Amino acid sequence: MLSEFVNKLTGLPVDACDAFVSLFIAIPIGAIYNKLFSYIEINTKIPKNQQRFYRCLYSIITTLYLMWMYLDWFGIANILLSIIITYGLIKIFKPSFKLSVVVFVINIIHLLFCHIHRQFETVEKFDFTSPFMCLVIKLTLYAWSRYDGTQKEEDLFNAYQKKACIKKEPTFFEFLAYTLFFPGFFTGPACDYYEFEEILNKSYAEEKEKEGQMDAVKSKLLKGLIYTVIYVSFGGFTYQYLISEEGLSKPFLYRLIYLTITSVAHRFKFYLAWTLAEASYNLIGIGYNGVSKGKPLWNGIINASIKLELSENMNSMVNHWNIRTTLWLRHTIYDRINKYLGKTSSLIGIYVVDITSAIWHGTYSGYFLAFVSVASYNTIVKSFRKSVSPFIHEKHAPLHKFKPIYDILGIIVTQCIMNFTFAPFILLTIGDSIKLWKSFYFFVIIIMFIAFLILKPLGLEKYLFQKQIEILKINPYKKHSKPIKSETSATINPSNEENEKIAAESSKEKEELVKNESSSLLENTENTMNLETKKTE
Repeated sequence: MLSEFVNKLTGLPVDACDAFVSLFIAIPIGAIYNKLFSYIEINTKIPKNQQRFYRCLYSIITTLYLMWMYLDWFGIANILLSIIITYGLIKIFKPSFKLSVVVFVINIIHLLFCHIHRQFETVEKFDFTSPFMCLVIKLTLYAWSRYDGTQKEEDLFNAYQKKACIKKEPTFFEFLAYTLFFPGFFTGPACDYYEFEEILNKSYAEEKEKEGQMDAVKSKLLKGLIYTVIYVSFGGFTYQYLISEEGLSKPFLYRLIYLTITSVAHRFKFYLAWTLAEASYNLIGIGYNGVSKGKPLWNGIINASIKLELSENMNSMVNHWNIRTTLWLRHTIYDRINKYLGKTSSLIGIYVVDITSAIWHGTYSGYFLAFVSVASYNTIVKSFRKSVSPFIHEKHAPLHKFKPIYDILGIIVTQCIMNFTFAPFILLTIGDSIKLWKSFYFFVIIIMFIAFLILKPLGLEKYLFQKQIEILKINPYKKHSKPIKSETSATINPSNEENEKIAAESSKEKEELVKNESSSLLENTENTMNLETKKTE
């Protein structure tokens, strides 16, 4: 009934209203959780193990009730079936690398089946594939973390694994409570089991409210309301209009501005969902990320940042979007492939990540078109950034004074590329996507192709790299370019022989870099890992 009221008030689709209401409901549910178990711990003599049981029971009952309200029986049955199968496999068989792969593949295939069902069958209630996508992240993370818990600490290859590994197998009741944990259940982001375990063990009697906790919750609730107003205000802008007869008759610049507004408006829908989910996590106690410059940080469960809209390049844009999902892809796919097949398998890892990400999102052809396009552009944009940007970004570069202009142009170009590329993500079909791209004369594809030809086959990238060595005294073949140190005047103006020596050394470094190079999507997860590891500091 509440969703119908919101539908009449805003005019948004009923399923969208269901999602918004479920997100707002999670806040009072979290507040009741805190008050209830604070009272139980302080004013009763209930043992700790029984308190864990009641906390799990609270999570299970509340989420099952929300599922009954918003999902159909087909969706509920598939969600519970996937939970039972995953726990059963890990319980019956000893955790291992192969078992973790099997669990991952089974859950992805199950999700793919549900996506196909959703695509061809009418869903009467809220689309259950959304919570199922978040559930798949939880189930596969659990499988790998349980396997990591059986390994020696020195065999774990990063700080995240050491923190997330599960050494003691939870009961099915605890596992069910984790998979049905109400914050972010319907829209994500998904949390790790170790984060849920911290909530089960939280001591209200000894531990006071963490600094800045309620301020963070209030701030995110306010942001959620602002994002709601923005999304509702611009909800009338649609991609379908751009491929209608009226839209196609408009001038190019008008349609480009319309495309930008439409894309930003659609992203605000996700900002809204993830910010409210983050607020509910923070209210329970998840997301504390330490103190920076005297200010408490509650961004440990963040999934997107509005800073994305001012990104100066595609890498920065990806860094601020779907952060927790990227962490999942790295932890369960990319790092595993690199660990067990060697670093030279980075390219394999990239393609497996891209394919898995596309399947995880759904079976519509528009998803695959968008992901393939982004994967193709990443290399070109990265090459341009490494070739050109140092001549402007380096403080000692002659063109550094033009950096503000360069950055503004970067924001405009990045928005054009991303808005053009991800239109298929909303249009869903190749036919509508190509029709929209054609109406813009395929300008992004043409520009990218020309840039590739100039940078690679025509050798501009190699030429600019050499100029960076000669003029800026930095080594462009290293991942993080640094000034080339010089002790004598001869090295400041090196001879041709010395230039050849530098270039030869750089060439070796370049070969090593190519072996280790990953896409911008995977560079994003390094930032995510930093967010995660700050919690342990």
